Amino acid sequence: MCPPNILEQNLKLLMKILKSPGCRKIPLLVSNQDDVVVSATNFTSERICPIFQISNVTGQNMDLLKSFLNLLSVRNSYKEGDMAEFQIDDTYSVPGVGTVISGTCTRGLIKTNDPLLMGPDSLGHFK
Repeated sequence: MCPPNILEQNLKLLMKILKSPGCRKIPLLVSNQDDVVVSATNFTSERICPIFQISNVTGQNMDLLKSFLNLLSVRNSYKEGDMAEFQIDDTYSVPGVGTVISGTCTRGLIKTNDPLLMGPDSLGHFK
């Protein structure tokens, strides 16, 4: 984690922004499983904004984020066998890993090691 004084300063600024008239959210600092349940069950109201403090180095509190995501209701339904569609928003080059993409799965289901096509290219083809 970052130095405690910087963390505290950033959290205060984040809380201030979320509570501002332009945002009007209720920030909830998630620190245990009870907070996870409260934030997930009230998330659809779009008023609560859960805040997870996660370490990218140690993975600290990653279990809380995973629990939260698993408790959210499914927004899109899919049928087994539907072609998957994933809209790429951004790409990253991660040393030691390679190219990483981020985006939104708009249709179907994508699993680890599923072959996917990229496209369309300038001729409208997918590769």
